[in-house]
Amino acid sequence: MPIYHISEANKAPQLDQWIQNGNNHVFVLVFMDGCGPCEATKPEWKKMADSLSDSLDPSVHLVDLNQKVMSGAQSIQGVTGFPTIKHFHQGSSSDYEGDRSAQALTEWIRSKSGGSKSHHGGKRKRRGKRTKRRTRRQRRGRRTKSR
Repeated sequence: MPIYHISEANKAPQLDQWIQNGNNHVFVLVFMDGCGPCEATKPEWKKMADSLSDSLDPSVHLVDLNQKVMSGAQSIQGVTGFPTIKHFHQGSSSDYEGDRSAQALTEWIRSKSGGSKSHHGGKRKRRGKRTKRRTRRQRRGRRTKSR
């Protein structure tokens, strides 16, 4: 999956368009040049994007945003430190608070965007027969009291 690098103010309006389209999932890494934690996060962000390569829906966008041009992206609000990773979908945003490893980022993005690419309107079909959930006593093989 490609990462869109926004380091010039004239590219920032494209980001705003993606965010304002409520059907998109937009994941933004806001970084600052010369920031140690940012420099450590950027390679993990790239590894995550490579691991997701073609497995996500086309409505998912991964973005690098340099803080120098952040003011050009009007949709990005509430950045108080660097790096900041944000998710935008249907008019709301959430910040990523977890580990900055590629694996943790991949899991978070899959959970927020609904998993894999789907041709069924974003919903996955359940396979197999649904079974009744058993109680703890039933799972342990104990008899339940009947009255």
